[in-house]
Amino acid sequence: MLQMDTCKKWNNERKIVFMKKRWTHLLACMLALLMFLTACGGEAVSGTPADGSNGNADPLKILVLIPGTRGDMSVNDLAARGLEKYAADSGCELKVFETGDLAGDFAKYESVYRDAFEEDWDLIFTNSKSTRDILYKILPEYPDVRLIAYDDELDFEQNDLPNAISVTYKQNECSFLAGALAAKLSETGILGVVSALESPVIHDFMYGFVQGALYADPDIKVLNSTVGSATDALKAKELAIAQIKQGADVLYPPAANGVIGVLEAGASEGVYVIGVDSDRAASMKESNPEIAEIIPTSAVKNVSDSLYRLAAEYEAGTLEFGQHLNLGIKEEGVGLVDNEFYQSMVPEDIRAFIDETAEKIASSEIEVETALYMTAEEVEEIREAVRP
Repeated sequence: MLQMDTCKKWNNERKIVFMKKRWTHLLACMLALLMFLTACGGEAVSGTPADGSNGNADPLKILVLIPGTRGDMSVNDLAARGLEKYAADSGCELKVFETGDLAGDFAKYESVYRDAFEEDWDLIFTNSKSTRDILYKILPEYPDVRLIAYDDELDFEQNDLPNAISVTYKQNECSFLAGALAAKLSETGILGVVSALESPVIHDFMYGFVQGALYADPDIKVLNSTVGSATDALKAKELAIAQIKQGADVLYPPAANGVIGVLEAGASEGVYVIGVDSDRAASMKESNPEIAEIIPTSAVKNVSDSLYRLAAEYEAGTLEFGQHLNLGIKEEGVGLVDNEFYQSMVPEDIRAFIDETAEKIASSEIEVETALYMTAEEVEEIREAVRP
């Protein structure tokens, strides 16, 4: 069983002392020199200078650099939303920059990152899944840059990255809860998973879901289908309908942008669909209420809240760089959405069961295995073991 990672928590806060008296010009110069030498002499790489500020009286400047565009209804939208809220609450300066579709042109991506690193940003957030090698190459050239890579794990052992943090989310843990809930809601004893691609992260969603379903009902069966694309909603819908015709009455779609196809299938066939990544019911409530009404909850990565906290800790001077953070249920990094749909569609006894299960995961009484490092053969064995 995979032991739950214990995230490295932030180090001691530093006190800020504000000088109110007017010193002589000579003493002011001496103090300024002393502070400069002290700041330069330290070895630790922290979020901000030693006084806890961003080095001047100006507001903190944050850049969110998205390789691609917003509108994914997933981590990029959540990242921007969380940091927009932080900017509104704190008064910091925020820019969200979308590269657009550069079609894998790494020379262009490198140029974009270099331009960003050479600008006067205090803190840069980026989704580095498709640009990780670029960061390995050029980030060491910019030691004054402070960068947080969200929903991705950087290799700190093999690369010199003392000025970076990477953050991932334990999708297997929230998927475990989703699987447990699905098994409790199912009347046919058959569930369905519609995946976007054959990838370690998608496998982790699937495996977490299967583990949770078996925890709630050892006799449960799970159909698995793969779209082969992150954007083909039509094929995702076709696969979902095929699963429903085979008896699946609760679906789980780690299908990226194909999720809308699965939601449409669920609405048309009258079966539950548990959302993935963001609160799908809330996003559909006004525009597509008939779809919102078949989403009892969503398994989410709390990207918005976690990046908000990291920005606040950076500005407070308590955030330590050069580390990877893996956030699960214990750290409130993932979970199921508890909203009006969850309250109305999920019976109280099942909600209590899910709460108890989440507490057991947080305390490590339940240890959720990961599929991140499994071979294709091992993944297929899992699927075969629960196939109807």
